[in-house]
Amino acid sequence: MAANKERTFSILSSAFAIFLFWASLYMYVPILPTHARSLGASETQIGLILASYGLTQLFLRLPLGLLSDRLRRKKVFALIGTLLVGASGLGLALSRTPTALFIFRALSGCAATAWVTISVLYNSHFSIEHAVRTAGQLNFLGAIGQILAMSTGGFLADRWGAGAAFWSSLVLSLPVLLAFSIVKDVRTATGPGITMGQFRKAISTPRLLLVSGLSACSQYAMFATSLGFAAVRAQDLGASDAQLGILTTAVQVAKAIPMFLLSVRRRPQDGRTMAVLGLALVTLPLFIFPFLTRFALLVACQAVMGLGIGIAFPVMMGLALQAVEPEARASAMGVFQSIYAIGMTLGPAISGLFARQWGIVGVYMTNGALLVIATAVAAAFLRPRANRARHAEAAP
Repeated sequence: MAANKERTFSILSSAFAIFLFWASLYMYVPILPTHARSLGASETQIGLILASYGLTQLFLRLPLGLLSDRLRRKKVFALIGTLLVGASGLGLALSRTPTALFIFRALSGCAATAWVTISVLYNSHFSIEHAVRTAGQLNFLGAIGQILAMSTGGFLADRWGAGAAFWSSLVLSLPVLLAFSIVKDVRTATGPGITMGQFRKAISTPRLLLVSGLSACSQYAMFATSLGFAAVRAQDLGASDAQLGILTTAVQVAKAIPMFLLSVRRRPQDGRTMAVLGLALVTLPLFIFPFLTRFALLVACQAVMGLGIGIAFPVMMGLALQAVEPEARASAMGVFQSIYAIGMTLGPAISGLFARQWGIVGVYMTNGALLVIATAVAAAFLRPRANRARHAEAAP
């Protein structure tokens, strides 16, 4: 009985921490592109500032996953990541140049790298056959935190200036630090950590690489458009900072709906069908958004894209966890998140160049073409697969 209470308390503490972790990271996302522009950043510089968040994750997530599996420790990295969230919020609040914004947005990417171990820390409280469901729970908690942050951040910036959103990020990181400090660090196995041979085998698993690549495509589009140049387009049409918050919140609200449904559904999910459906929903708005002139229609397009991400992403995250042995889960998450960080990085950076050359229409058309290819690849190569018994673990 005491063990069950301890497990429940640890799960609830983790859930609370995850909720606020993502809230603190996303508090200023709606106004960052336009704030960068107000400091004199060009379209290319805006793209690089947005890309810096993914750039640091691209290089750090895989090494962090390996280190975590070697040490069999997850909690300490969650605490370090939370400290970096607060530091990045402070740095952004004090930034007065595009270069400073780039540096501290990159630091926030270092903070987000901790998601590798945070996601495995939460999953360690459950059996692996529920990986898709727990991935839904994880991403739902994150989405709700992001919704709170982006709706509030836009309002704060509209009322008291952009600095209010950055300072709020610092303040929110404090209860996250407390919550993670009381979470139990569950070990999935005993003995020495993962060997290099096991690591190489895990990171070369074809199914893991496939779902990671598909996720990279969806992240490329999301960070380039719905969390990037969508704000620039809306501002050009006369949107206020508060409306920019609504625009990005629409993505997160829509994303949270399928994530919640996945988190409570107990039947196994058809990963291929859901991934294809999700990617198709991401694709459609990309060919429509840049031609719209009414704010309400921009919000509707953002919502459809959010639904697609909310369907596809947690399914692919769960498939990534199921693709490897239990002792290699942090490494698998490192691979999954490092590869999709390529999309987070290249999406804004390359789209910044496209925006300079061809405008917002060029940004959306190139992203749409990429997602058409990703959807076709998912339909052709992501075959249904039964869970393997060797992954099954008894829940504590």
